[in-house]
Amino acid sequence: MDRAELVEPVLSVHSFLRRSAANGPGIRAVVWTQGCSIGCKGCFNPGTHGFPGGTPWRPSELARLLVDTNVDGLTVSGGEPLDQWEGTLALLQAWRQIHPGTVVVLTGHTWERILARRLAAEIERLQALVDVLIAGPYLQSHHLGSGLRGSSNKTIHSFSRRHTVEEIDSIPSTEVVIQEDGSLIATGVHPLRIGRHAV
Repeated sequence: MDRAELVEPVLSVHSFLRRSAANGPGIRAVVWTQGCSIGCKGCFNPGTHGFPGGTPWRPSELARLLVDTNVDGLTVSGGEPLDQWEGTLALLQAWRQIHPGTVVVLTGHTWERILARRLAAEIERLQALVDVLIAGPYLQSHHLGSGLRGSSNKTIHSFSRRHTVEEIDSIPSTEVVIQEDGSLIATGVHPLRIGRHAV
């Protein structure tokens, strides 16, 4: 084990999918982090809110597990991925080193709040690793149920211009994934409820 692995932050993960068509442009790997300091009313995935919880992952190990030449990129959602700033950015960095696809991050923090709470160097690092950031809390009164925004107050920040706002807004709102064990997972910005499980 080299020094980089010894100091690598741990990322607490709620769940992940290796392939999804409802969590960003194209077919994408998706990670949902565990823990959320915002706790938006009406969030469709409240199981991701708790601290502690989830499964601890080394970001480089998770990136290697998820990488697939047939996916178009990685989406990181939550929970609240920016509550685990170092772990999330370490995952994005590890992904960038082994896959050319785009990175989409969904956060409940507004862009203004992120700018106010982080140093300029941290913001530059985030922008270098993320192609599209969707920012802002989910507001039930502004519910969209389409695209990736969830509610109309959320803002879309394209740092690389590799995806357009039109692409983000045209993503399917719901997807049902059949797992290898035969179980079903409903996902997307407006997922169907299958039993009690949606991500």
